[in-house]
Amino acid sequence: MDHPAIPVKLMVWLKLKLQLRGFSRSPAAIISTIMLIIVFGPMSIGMAAGMWVALTHLKPDFGLVFLEGVLSVVFVMWQIAPLIGFALSDTYDVTRLFTYPLSYQQILAGVTLSTLLDVSTLFLVPALCVIWWSFSRSVMLALVAAAALLILVVTMLLLSQTLVLFSAGALRSRRYRDLATLLVLLISASFYILMHTLSDFLVTGITHFDWNTIAHSAVWGVIDLLPPGAAVQAIGSAERGNLLMAAIWLGLLCVYFAVILRGAAWLIDEVYHGGEVGLQAAPATATPCTTVTTARESAFMAALYRRLPVATAAMMQKDLRYFYRNPYHRLILANMAYIAVVMLFAIHSFHGQSASDFAGGFTLSMSFTMLLTQTTLINNQLGMEAMVTLLLTPARRVHVLLGKNLAIAVVFAPIGMVLLAGVCIFTKDYDLVLPMMLWQCLGLITLLAVGNFISILSPYTVVLRGMRVSGAGNRGFLQFMIAILSLAISTLLLAPVGLMLMLPVFMHLDKWVIPGSLGSAIYAVVLYLLSIKYAGKLFQEREQDILAKMTRQKE
Repeated sequence: MDHPAIPVKLMVWLKLKLQLRGFSRSPAAIISTIMLIIVFGPMSIGMAAGMWVALTHLKPDFGLVFLEGVLSVVFVMWQIAPLIGFALSDTYDVTRLFTYPLSYQQILAGVTLSTLLDVSTLFLVPALCVIWWSFSRSVMLALVAAAALLILVVTMLLLSQTLVLFSAGALRSRRYRDLATLLVLLISASFYILMHTLSDFLVTGITHFDWNTIAHSAVWGVIDLLPPGAAVQAIGSAERGNLLMAAIWLGLLCVYFAVILRGAAWLIDEVYHGGEVGLQAAPATATPCTTVTTARESAFMAALYRRLPVATAAMMQKDLRYFYRNPYHRLILANMAYIAVVMLFAIHSFHGQSASDFAGGFTLSMSFTMLLTQTTLINNQLGMEAMVTLLLTPARRVHVLLGKNLAIAVVFAPIGMVLLAGVCIFTKDYDLVLPMMLWQCLGLITLLAVGNFISILSPYTVVLRGMRVSGAGNRGFLQFMIAILSLAISTLLLAPVGLMLMLPVFMHLDKWVIPGSLGSAIYAVVLYLLSIKYAGKLFQEREQDILAKMTRQKE
């Protein structure tokens, strides 16, 4: 009979193997891994450098207060991240392992230990090493610091698994996926603001901050009793030479670990044997299906449907309802809102005589990024269609494309215009409100002109699972290069719109503002009309090739 630890070792080995394979399974994955290192590597090192600066320049007691605050924030974030990640990835669903001949104890141990190999956990390693090195002035202090940090990290990861198990029933519901879209936006924006504020704070105000008031506040007294506080108090006691208090604080930390371990074991045992525990989703209620318009659709939309060709109206109505139902599309909107938040905070924190010029240029560049976030959907408009059913529909292909274009425009154009107008009003650049709104509208028209051809020439099957996207088109070096090429073409064709529309505004050439706006509008509209005309013909010519290609991808 195999030793009970052998399956746990195999689970950890499998986690490492799959993670390495995910990083290097294709040239596109390798490039994504390199980008991940380029983006998050400096952030991880910067966090470690910030910890070193704080622990070096602050007095010992105040340094411990700072450390306790940082560890508390990290502890909370690591509890929230799996709850959000449940809607994004299947890896957080522990119940998938129940199909294997493993006991619930082995599953719990394997999942907790394998979590140590996650990228998010590895992100903390440089900072944890800096913390341990800062408190390694003696052998005993180094041992206490290592024990406290190790127990804290394992407790943090175990508690996150417990929360996921407790909430698994609710996490699988559509209502939670809808809420997760908003939470992703809020957490991403909060993390950006926190990192920006912390970097400024470390440079300017760390030594002048009133740490004494925080250290003696009632709220901080409560934080001292929580796992991050207990770990820091154990390190602080050992630093002062009070090993008895260090042992007491370590004991409290071990009690937290034991209680959470017992709770996690009970939860996974109940779920393992078919019990229902924790938060469960509310039972779904049936809603009547209509074939015309619903109460959510305005009179304007109903009038628009009546004036469009039947196939165009049906395709537009179907896509709009799909946009409303699927969290993946709302996640794209959340990304646009996140970019707007970054714009607001970056412009607000910029000081100097050239603040107005910076605000205008930065808003233009970020609005360009906001447009490009929509290309994932625009450049693969056929990816979510049942092609057999679509091709059997007795409708002109140009009407089908037009319906899909209108659905995207009706959703994304108004939201982008409102976000950019809000940014301009907040920064008091009132003269940029109308140009930015027009830029967002004409930019989307230009992207749709490009996306029509790319959707027909290089379609790929996409399967939506909540917020997750999977499909054969996600893989392969050829598809990756096509995505890069389409991004370059979109950027090239967007440039004339931005130049004609925004250059007179930034150069204060008032007499050229209206001609430039008219020129950019004519350019975008003509480009789109040519696209819809020739893309419709191309769609009809290539429909059998598209069907064959997407059928092979599904197989």
